[in-house]
Amino acid sequence: LREQTNKSPEGGEDWDIAFRTNISMSEMKDLLGQATVGLHTMREEHFGINVVEFMAAGVVPLAHQSGGPLMDIVTPVEGQRTGFLASDEVSYAAALKEIFELSIE
Repeated sequence: LREQTNKSPEGGEDWDIAFRTNISMSEMKDLLGQATVGLHTMREEHFGINVVEFMAAGVVPLAHQSGGPLMDIVTPVEGQRTGFLASDEVSYAAALKEIFELSIE
């Protein structure tokens, strides 16, 4: 992914990425309402409240395969997948590909 984000628009890559800090709750709800995937990359986080927020907003969570997200949050419920876990650049990229290929149902 690092290589992809460094490509210029002339190279055929056009990313729509914005980092926003200290936003209001209202703005956060609006942004999550527009999102497809919620990306969580922190390793060994004890819980991961943002992963829960992604799920509550109906956003597909893609979290690091460790800590709270692995043990308590992104776990099957009644045999159904609740999100995706990844541990390195390759598995994050593969999970993103799978998420974007999911049907709306």
